[in-house]
Amino acid sequence: MNDMRTKGFTLIEFLLYFGLLAMVMGAVTVFTVDVVRSRNKTRVVAEVEQNARFGMSRILRSVRQADALDVGGSTFDADAGVLSLEMSAPAADPTVFDLSDGVLRITEGAGPATALTTDDVVVTKLRFSRDSLPGGSRAVTVELGLRYATEGVNVDFNYATSATGTAVIRKQ
Repeated sequence: MNDMRTKGFTLIEFLLYFGLLAMVMGAVTVFTVDVVRSRNKTRVVAEVEQNARFGMSRILRSVRQADALDVGGSTFDADAGVLSLEMSAPAADPTVFDLSDGVLRITEGAGPATALTTDDVVVTKLRFSRDSLPGGSRAVTVELGLRYATEGVNVDFNYATSATGTAVIRKQ
């Protein structure tokens, strides 16, 4: 008697293995998409937050170093405000912060305007307020609103933040 068995897979075994492989590949694909989505969201949040911190710190540092506030050259209590500061260094006098097409800019002296925010971020609010403190100190409160520059409906790229800070002009 010939007791020879053929080697290979039956149709049922093949379908079982194929089904298991499809489930594993599906799980790996979902995991990969999740990781990429999380990475993109983290990048968006970091970009907006970093721009907010940098812009706010640059404005507040300049206010602290200023000799005086140029009230005539500034626009207060408006969402697209302008702040003009008188500086002791001729190359930086005046120092002007403004908003142009969603970009926070600084102009020092007669130099060109320089962007303080990246192309990936839109500044939605730049508001300056004058504060009077006891003892005649002059202070400026800055409100800054930023969002990620996206036109799509992808929620991964929708992020906005705001920052507020106050600085006192130290030179009297």
